[in-house]
Amino acid sequence: MKLRTVTGNRYPVKCACAANCGTTIPAGEAVRVVIDMDTYRPRKSYIPDHSPDAGKWKGNGSAANPAPSNGGNGHAAGFTPASALPVPPPKAPEPPTLPFGPG
Repeated sequence: MKLRTVTGNRYPVKCACAANCGTTIPAGEAVRVVIDMDTYRPRKSYIPDHSPDAGKWKGNGSAANPAPSNGGNGHAAGFTPASALPVPPPKAPEPPTLPFGPG
């Protein structure tokens, strides 16, 4: 099953969810639809909240689980942002190189 989320729907289609909700997905340029690319004519189309992978990815509706906190810095556990790392001392400047002379 290869699911792709697309924006825009040419024709109204019925939702192909496992619950057989029968909801009609309207045609329109701003309509978001999840399509199963493995099916062939007609492709199965889902409302994003009814798709087989709904809620499995971060930021996918209300079913998404927030990432665990790392000491209150808002990042996932085991991640340290660059702003929290120690600053290394600056390197000593290298001496200038001499240009090639005639000869």
